[in-house]
Amino acid sequence: MITGSYQVNKGDYLNGGQVSSRIKEVLGKLGIASDIIRKIMIAVYEAEMNVIIHSHGGEICFSIDDEKIEIIVKDTGPGISRIDLAIQEGYSTAPDEAREMGFGAGMGLPNIKKNSDYFLIQSESSGTLLKIIVFIKSDKDFSKIDSYVSIEAEKCKQCLRCITRCPTKAIRLYKKDLYILSHHCINCNECIRTCPTKVFDLKYDEKPMRQSVLIVPSPWITSILQFSPWDEFEEELKQKKNLIIYPLASWEDAIKRETLKYIENNRKVKYPVILPFCPAVIYWIQTEFPALIENISPYLGLIETVINSFSEQKGISFIPSCPAQICAIKSNKNSETSISIISPQKSLEMVMNMYKDKNKRRQVIDTHNVYKQENNKEYIISVSGIEQVRAFLENVEKGRLAVPVKIVELYACYNGCFGSPYWIEEPTVSKIIFDSFWNRQNEKGYSKDFEPIFRVSPIKSRKGIRLDEDVKTAIMKLSEIEKINKTLPGYDCSVCGAPTCLNFAEDIVVRQYNINNCPYINKP
Repeated sequence: MITGSYQVNKGDYLNGGQVSSRIKEVLGKLGIASDIIRKIMIAVYEAEMNVIIHSHGGEICFSIDDEKIEIIVKDTGPGISRIDLAIQEGYSTAPDEAREMGFGAGMGLPNIKKNSDYFLIQSESSGTLLKIIVFIKSDKDFSKIDSYVSIEAEKCKQCLRCITRCPTKAIRLYKKDLYILSHHCINCNECIRTCPTKVFDLKYDEKPMRQSVLIVPSPWITSILQFSPWDEFEEELKQKKNLIIYPLASWEDAIKRETLKYIENNRKVKYPVILPFCPAVIYWIQTEFPALIENISPYLGLIETVINSFSEQKGISFIPSCPAQICAIKSNKNSETSISIISPQKSLEMVMNMYKDKNKRRQVIDTHNVYKQENNKEYIISVSGIEQVRAFLENVEKGRLAVPVKIVELYACYNGCFGSPYWIEEPTVSKIIFDSFWNRQNEKGYSKDFEPIFRVSPIKSRKGIRLDEDVKTAIMKLSEIEKINKTLPGYDCSVCGAPTCLNFAEDIVVRQYNINNCPYINKP
């Protein structure tokens, strides 16, 4: 059995949700099914916020065995005078302070009851006792995703930046053994961007560009506009290289358009709907936020849609912005189309060689109008950057968004692919230039009317942080991990080679590492 307890302080809105996040991490290591995790997360989060808003402080305790999780919430004063009213939706006694911060809608206890298999509440003037039981089951079917980040360990100076910056704690450096835990990796660009000695890069087998179709990301087009008007460049590339260019933005527009139609005609949509543009974000959801898989748009991801759009084409060439796009290409099993992956650097070198005889770059600012707002902007928001995306997903998971959102674009890189370390232009400026260019092209009817493809097979969660296929065995391992973690200093300094002391304790149990790797264990 796994047990734990956490103190919750009155009025501590800043740390509200930490208990539910900690319990979620434990459930993830046990491999509990995503729909069960979501129920428990909502129930615990609402209970936690009730203690913060309505009481003088309290404690949340939990115990987990292979059949159920039991949660006990105890707080001190002032109690609930009318429980029969408190469990009705919309009834609230929240203070003005809580309402000003967006809390106190009167859905706390109703949400807890709705997401519990057993619900008991007792209250008097000295405090309230809440008991919640949710029966658990494990996920049996998982999606397998490999890492497409290459490593040149001999370049490593052991600065530990990659270890501390990795959003899923997937990187290890034990002595000189640098590696990535593939089942944790979401193939984002963070380690590539962070490393000062370029240890990390894209991993793929580059093939010659023999195909006549070239798929390019938006920031690549911005780079081209530095050298030539787009129409001239397209024609020149067609004549010199026999290549026809298709911007990824064409499919982004199509998926966005059809998703808008879908939510207008479907009452059972789970909001906010997440557009499947950034594969790194989709992999992250599968790994650490599996309860949000049902929020993903029902259409195939961007890269899969592109590949299937050329099912009759013998081969296409693709310029990626990140390892996640390569992973999406390599993972696609529904098309026989051969795909050549072209290095971003080499593709730009090719362009510069085409224009090496020209005197100077074009003045881009003179060739573009001011950025125009996108249609349907009131329906769609965009969140970019690892930390911002994490915060957004955590808030959605807890049912806590400051404003109602119908559709959201989530990107692991700042400003989407424009923030990839493989593009030289400043991301914000690059995006403004491209958006202006794309609006002009669409006004001329340039955008290809590709159709998105409705997903037939559901997206599955990933093994991720799960400790074992069997819940009982996972509980035993987690108990051992917690015992070892209590003997570690708790500095989370990464000097041992793992991101945190808890990660190091897990490596000791799961991967049989020596506890003496910690430099502080035997220090007097």
